[in-house]
Amino acid sequence: MTIGDKIRTFRTMKGLSQENVSELLGISLTSFSKIERGETDISYTRLEQIANVLQIRVSDIVGLNENGFYYVNGNHNSPFINNSSRDNIELLIELEKLRSENTGLKTETENLNEIINLLKKDG
Repeated sequence: MTIGDKIRTFRTMKGLSQENVSELLGISLTSFSKIERGETDISYTRLEQIANVLQIRVSDIVGLNENGFYYVNGNHNSPFINNSSRDNIELLIELEKLRSENTGLKTETENLNEIINLLKKDG
């Protein structure tokens, strides 16, 4: 789940629309929508603002638990970070972006392999 997905989940759990949140943040609906879709980089400051509007912690969005541990892919046997400093949160944001890009590349690779296999069959 990407940071945008988590923001969307918390927003809907709070019963807020994108319009509500964008107004509270003082940004356009388009800008907020891009944040949820992961189409724009999000700064730590903006993440703090979103967390405040949603009445949650930044750590709730980036995947830290109450002890300050970030678990890779939800695996509670492999803690990644035990420190929720601003620098580490920014690293986690970058990690989430890279994980999302990696997933997209894996899908693209699978699709290309299917095309190659189809071409081999035809050739």
